[in-house]
Amino acid sequence: MSDTAVADKTEAAAPEERKRNLNEVRLQGRLSKDPTVHEFEGGQKVVNLNVAVNRNYKDGKGEWKQKATFVEVSVRGTSAQEVSQKLKKGQEVFVEGRLRQDIWKDKEDKTRSMLRVDAFKLEPIERQKAKSAGAEIER
Repeated sequence: MSDTAVADKTEAAAPEERKRNLNEVRLQGRLSKDPTVHEFEGGQKVVNLNVAVNRNYKDGKGEWKQKATFVEVSVRGTSAQEVSQKLKKGQEVFVEGRLRQDIWKDKEDKTRSMLRVDAFKLEPIERQKAKSAGAEIER
């Protein structure tokens, strides 16, 4: 489909359809550190995770390289305590959530911001090596 066809379709859409936004994130990676728990007034708990997601690419010489991107993830509500007890550094996880931007002032009164993922689904991925074949089996 050409760029023009996409633009024409967007302009022809109803105003309420154009206002819709998509904010959905899916990640799979390993925890780069143990989860940290924060408890707020009223007993609400938030668990913060840092997920390392690898990206494979070819460099200028045609050799495959790998680079990690570290993504902050927050888990809130009743599942926060369970997540903090069951997950550990190095564990592989699958995360579904939404992007959220945190904005604050630092000690020098400069405005700072950070994107993070508010997880609504988080699943540990367990793999075991098959002894005879040496292959990974996902459970």
